[in-house]
Amino acid sequence: DCNSNFSINRQLWRNRIYNKTKICLICNPITNKSNKEIELFDFIKSNYYGSLSSDRTVLNGKELDIYLPELDLAFEFNGLYWHSAEHFQSNGKEHNRDFIKYELFKQHGVRIFSIMEDEWIHKQDIVKSRIKNIIGLTTNKIYARNCVVQPIDRKLAKDFIDANHIQGYHGCSISYGLFNNDNLVSVMTFTSSNITRK
Repeated sequence: DCNSNFSINRQLWRNRIYNKTKICLICNPITNKSNKEIELFDFIKSNYYGSLSSDRTVLNGKELDIYLPELDLAFEFNGLYWHSAEHFQSNGKEHNRDFIKYELFKQHGVRIFSIMEDEWIHKQDIVKSRIKNIIGLTTNKIYARNCVVQPIDRKLAKDFIDANHIQGYHGCSISYGLFNNDNLVSVMTFTSSNITRK
C-alpha cells in the first residue's frame, strides 16, 4: 500500500498472514498494545475530536495508555494477565503499582479511568456508554425532577443492573427504581445488613 521496502522475520510474517493483518511494517508497525487496547483507542478516537495519545511525559516516564490532555483525562486498559497477582509475583513487581500510579496522576490533576480486559470483552456496550459520559457526549440526560421513585421487585432490579452496571447484580433485600414516564432509568439496592449497620 505504501510502496516501501521493509524486512520482516518469518514468524511475524506467518502470524500476520494467519491473522489476516497487513504484512507491511510501515503501514502496520509493531506495537506493544493488544488488539483489545487498540479497539478501545479507536473507539475513543472516533468519538473524541481533541488530542489523543499514549503519553509518558506527564509524570516521570509513567505511561498513560490513552491520554486526552484538554480534559486532563486518561484511560488505562488493564489486560487480565498483565494486571494479575500471579504476574506481579512472578516478576517481582509491587502488587499495588497501579494504585501508586493512579495516586501520582491524581496529585497532578489527571483523572484516570481503568477498563479491565474482561469488561471490554463482555460488557462493551456499558463501557462505551460510560466513556461517552466521561468525555461529555451523553445526549439523553434525564433530570431527577421529572422522575418518580418507587419500590421494585428483585427480578426487575436484577435484570436492570445486569444490563446496565459494569459489576452486575449482587443480591439485595430492598430495591428502588427511578421512573421517567413509566420507564425505569435507574436502580438503587440495599441489603439488610447494611441497613442495620446504618
